[in-house]
Amino acid sequence: MTGQVVVTSWPAFSHALLCRNRESDALLGETAGGGTMVSLLQMFVGLPWTTTRRDAKAALDLVQQSLRGQRRRAQQDLTARGSSLQELEDQLAQARQTAAQAETAPSLEAAAEAVEQAGARLAELTTQHTDAVQQMHETCQAEEELHETLVLDQARLRDLRETAVAQRFFGALKPTCCPRCSTTLDQLPHADLDETHCRICGSAPAEAPDDPSATDELAASIETLKAAHAQAKTAARQVTKAAAATEADLAQARADLTAAQAAMPRESALRAYLEVARLEGKLAERQAAEQHARQPDAMSAEEQVLEAAAKEADKRAKDASTALLGAVSEEICRLAIRLGMKELQAIKLLGNGKLEVTKGGSKTTFTAVTPGEQVRLRIATLLALLRVGEETGVGRHPGLLLLDSAGAQETIDVDVAEVLSQLKDICEETAGLQVITATAKRDLATAAIPADRLRVAGPGDPVW
Repeated sequence: MTGQVVVTSWPAFSHALLCRNRESDALLGETAGGGTMVSLLQMFVGLPWTTTRRDAKAALDLVQQSLRGQRRRAQQDLTARGSSLQELEDQLAQARQTAAQAETAPSLEAAAEAVEQAGARLAELTTQHTDAVQQMHETCQAEEELHETLVLDQARLRDLRETAVAQRFFGALKPTCCPRCSTTLDQLPHADLDETHCRICGSAPAEAPDDPSATDELAASIETLKAAHAQAKTAARQVTKAAAATEADLAQARADLTAAQAAMPRESALRAYLEVARLEGKLAERQAAEQHARQPDAMSAEEQVLEAAAKEADKRAKDASTALLGAVSEEICRLAIRLGMKELQAIKLLGNGKLEVTKGGSKTTFTAVTPGEQVRLRIATLLALLRVGEETGVGRHPGLLLLDSAGAQETIDVDVAEVLSQLKDICEETAGLQVITATAKRDLATAAIPADRLRVAGPGDPVW
């Protein structure tokens, strides 16, 4: 697994002791991956620089994974904070402007005095405006009262004059009949009334007409009222204009007070500069976090050292293992031929544990040969590890080889007998080698293996 160090112990190395008789792409071990074959080569034939290469690669993977995690967390933290660099820069610019204004702004005492003066001026104008409005209402009310009185007196004078004219006109008439039905006056019910009564309706004589001097006095009073009304109307216009002027002055005084209050220092210059310093630190931290979260163009110094170490170890491992892998490959080829692969011409074991096979003039791979050939190649590989390890002086193989159902993949009994016979010979040739195998083909095993090395059960009997 990338970025994780796995400690390899004997359960992993036990694959060099057991040959499983089953179809699998793995030459040795449970799976083809995981570096099992490389570990076995290192343990039993002593491939130089393999451990250094593995450790350097594992350390490089750990560092790269850690850096990726740090960058990912930094990016997530940067996103979670919400504010962008541009917003912080705007806030910092505003804070610097505020600090500059606080530095050049008037003192708190001067600003407070300006607010006090503006407030006093507003209070004075408010009183003046109130008085002007009250005077305007009183003057306008007096003008309206004079106007109403003038209208009433003019109506009275008009009535008096019209009444006098009507009395003179109708009193001069001498009717001889009723103007409605044309009945003569001497036939009417009140024809016998004297001249002082109306000959038509018989009403009592009208009162004596008013004194003409009353009309003259009323006319003179109206003229006086007209003059007074004109003066009151002029005064009303003047006080209305004065009230409007005081209202404009009052509005200006309110604006002056608002401006004076706005000019009051909101904070001291020291506090403004502290805010600038805080935003500068926050901006620097955000820039560092973003730089850390962004994938750098070049690797860190630690990555460069570990990558160089891994490359150098890989180069030296390949150079040093060429001869050793060649010896193992030749031994695998010889043993596989003895185990029945007569057409086999060459074997090449690669550093990554893969096996290239040449047989019958064509090249193939371990995974492409028949299941029986795969079993032979596995047995040959395990024996080659033991033999070459002994030759190189490493000698870590315990000398035990377990074969699971030898010959189960063979369809011809002759092939099974040949495999068992060659295993017996190889075991005798190789010092310290023990081979334990089991097979259901009792007759073939009895013919190929000496009786002192067999444990055979009769038909229907248990082995143990």
